[in-house]
Amino acid sequence: MKMIDTLESLFHGRDIFMPVAAHLACGADFDSIGRDLPADSLNKADIATDYVRVLGECVELRVVHVDKFGNLMLSIRFGQLKQLLNVDMKDKVAIIVDDKKHIAEVTEVFSMLPKGSLALYENSFGFAELAVNQGSAKDLINIDKGSTIRICK
Repeated sequence: MKMIDTLESLFHGRDIFMPVAAHLACGADFDSIGRDLPADSLNKADIATDYVRVLGECVELRVVHVDKFGNLMLSIRFGQLKQLLNVDMKDKVAIIVDDKKHIAEVTEVFSMLPKGSLALYENSFGFAELAVNQGSAKDLINIDKGSTIRICK
């Protein structure tokens, strides 16, 4: 099977899974795709979700990961954050770091917002994440992994 030379971690569906699915659909044997891995040989991702503080209409969280695009993964599941803040899609929330306030829109896909807009959305792991359409939330908010952040309704 011919594989794409350069792989992007965000596009495994396009770069890996789609060609593999096409290969299998054309009659390839599963054994030609790869080898079996024992479940106990897999590593579980270490994502700290132990920092969530409810402060009135705000939730204080920790940035647990910053990807190469500057997207900020937060220490809470997206559904739980929406429930705690009582917000839904298209609602606006305040993002507060060091007394500086930014406005983010709760959205399903940050690319649907205007260029430079701050978005709060559910990442592919189910966690709340902040991103800027065609930009860096890390640079906009001036924050890094391990920092605390408040999100208010």
